[in-house]
Amino acid sequence: MNSRLRNRRLLSVAEYAALTGTPEQTVRAQLREGRLRGRNLNADRPGRVRARWRVFASEADRYLRERGGR
Repeated sequence: MNSRLRNRRLLSVAEYAALTGTPEQTVRAQLREGRLRGRNLNADRPGRVRARWRVFASEADRYLRERGGR
């Protein structure tokens, strides 16, 4: 993981996808299905229908460790 992202706790879907080489659509699907840990920033806001996902940085670390890094 590069130094700019190392100290962050949450990554955007685009940042996670770039780090892992996974398409953004796949990342969002994994978040919805619970296969990837993250937060929907609009979950507690009534009237906000569109999800705004953030992925825990620890998930990127885990992914890169398990797959030998990028």
